[in-house]
Amino acid sequence: MMKNLQKNNSVFDGPLDRRFFRMNTNALNGGIFKVAGTMVAVSLIHGGPAPHFFSRSLFNVVSYGFEAAAPLVEEVSDPETKLLIEAIVNATSTEELHDAVESASILMGLAGIIRVNPSLPDKESIAKELIQFLVIDRARSAYERYFISLYF
Repeated sequence: MMKNLQKNNSVFDGPLDRRFFRMNTNALNGGIFKVAGTMVAVSLIHGGPAPHFFSRSLFNVVSYGFEAAAPLVEEVSDPETKLLIEAIVNATSTEELHDAVESASILMGLAGIIRVNPSLPDKESIAKELIQFLVIDRARSAYERYFISLYF
């Protein structure tokens, strides 16, 4: 059951050994996240295997709540988006940072991140907020549906 759940691409994203929830409206509306939570709960209650394939941030959210997520750039599944974030993190001058932020401006707008004339000390917080949005916040309703099956 856990192996089938691990390979479910409608619920999870990322490498098979570090899976995290993906935002999938069809799976969300079809109750697939609730089913996934039920499968994990049934396995644990009956002494079966735990889902050892959760990413660190998914495990932290399930175990300790959303505040504990701390997702990493490796959990951003889209390669182009990952490059945008890495450009922000790797900027060595204000000009490079401004160019990187300009390239990521649409994504930053979707995430509600507004930085006017960011400076180099801002780059880590910008990257952290973008990663938080991409990995956790935009899939929050998926997490909540998953939790429903664990707690009720």
